Amino acid sequence: MRAAVTGLLRRNGQQPTLSSSGSGPGSLNPKSRSLRVLAGPTVHPQERWQNAMTTTQALPSVRADSALMLSGVLASALPHDLGTARGPSRYTVPAVFSRRPQPREIDLLHGTGISRRLADAGYSDVELRVSDRRLLITNTNLTDLKEGLAHLLGMILSEVSTQAARERSERAEELDALGLIEEQRLESIRQAAAEIHFD
Repeated sequence: MRAAVTGLLRRNGQQPTLSSSGSGPGSLNPKSRSLRVLAGPTVHPQERWQNAMTTTQALPSVRADSALMLSGVLASALPHDLGTARGPSRYTVPAVFSRRPQPREIDLLHGTGISRRLADAGYSDVELRVSDRRLLITNTNLTDLKEGLAHLLGMILSEVSTQAARERSERAEELDALGLIEEQRLESIRQAAAEIHFD
């Protein structure tokens, strides 16, 4: 190894100096390398406040076909003047889904059936809108949610999730049946072709 390094230095016109102390231009002391320690990112005070105001519960990783639930209210996204004299009485409450909703679940949540369900329960002004992994509950407040709306929404999500899962299962069974029919058709053609003899 030392002979190879010496030959390389001589070809470059440098005089090799291999000292055991690790000093000099040709030193091979591995301890001469320095390590740079990078400081972690600085957290802005506003970000700390938003993190502290998030009431969602930490949930383990869930499968895409697991039951759709709400893990909590994203308090940092509530009106900044909430609780003051000028604060609104009704506003949009963002809640966090346990996973990303599937397209069929979004369609069901935005459907007229859910609006009628809310109206029948006395929440005719409340609307549900899906935004990424958030459910935006409009024209409501924390009091209404605590006094019964949150429980109703939990039931609605459970029913929506169950219906979407049932439809996926039925669709999978239909595709399996169609695949079986197609395989039987191809097998019938193969057998008919095998019966043809040119002798």
